[in-house]
Amino acid sequence: MAEYAPLLPQTSRVPHEHPIFLRVCHSPWKAIGQRSLSLIRGLLAAYMTALLVWSTEYSYNRTDLGGLIFYDGGNVSYLIQVIYYWITFTWTSHHLFFRKSRTRSEDEQSTLAKVGKIFQIPHSSSPREFRRMLFSLFYTAAVTFPFVDTLVHWLVLQNFRFENLPCLNILVDHGHAFDGTLEKAFILVNINAINSLVALFEILILSSVRKQMALGGHIAGLLTMTGLYIAWTAIGHQLTGRYIYPYFDPSVVGSRGIITAICTLMALVTSTFLLQLGLHDLREHIVGKADCERNGRQ
Repeated sequence: MAEYAPLLPQTSRVPHEHPIFLRVCHSPWKAIGQRSLSLIRGLLAAYMTALLVWSTEYSYNRTDLGGLIFYDGGNVSYLIQVIYYWITFTWTSHHLFFRKSRTRSEDEQSTLAKVGKIFQIPHSSSPREFRRMLFSLFYTAAVTFPFVDTLVHWLVLQNFRFENLPCLNILVDHGHAFDGTLEKAFILVNINAINSLVALFEILILSSVRKQMALGGHIAGLLTMTGLYIAWTAIGHQLTGRYIYPYFDPSVVGSRGIITAICTLMALVTSTFLLQLGLHDLREHIVGKADCERNGRQ
């Protein structure tokens, strides 16, 4: 496939022309060729990795969070994004790298071919095969959970008060985001706000992934992942003796409050999934309209 060749539109006669593995490697916009897309993904992967390491080091060594940082929803969501960008960067770059390798010697090509198998886009012969659904769910998590984290962080955690239990302020280092150093503010804004802008950029600009069709399966998958995260925070409590979030602490909100918090979180995840579904639909509409105008169709 040529570097700047856009993906062909899906037709009713040839359903599922392009698997999701290929669609994440091509931008829907002609102005962003595969070389540019590879560069953007590489820069995002490197920047986000460095920021995640910096955030972890800062929170672990210079705040009272300590080991609780590994159970923070913002960091977990950010880690999913980092993994996603490294995967898509290697897949996108694979085409460019091996196109250039054709001019090398046979021995060099053989070595590169062996290495390339690690990074090449997975082959997919069946649109319903398990790995396609699995990666679709992973992609959905990478563009859904950042919005969930942003909403929870700025609308819930920043407004949660501990006037009657000031000792709990050390448990969650979210209380007043811009109290303290500029370094702390920079990290919080990137992990808990810019993350959503990156997800929005991914949906609208970088990938050609179509909106998810198996809605029930994707929602069930996201809710399962949310349940696993809640279990992960419970493990964190057992290991550290503290809760990462006050609404999971029965001494603060009570048992009913915990149930309410879990149900609210599940509802928020579902609503956010529908939001990103609408963003995919919006992009497909805009790109389809642009293609029609470009081809002279009404």
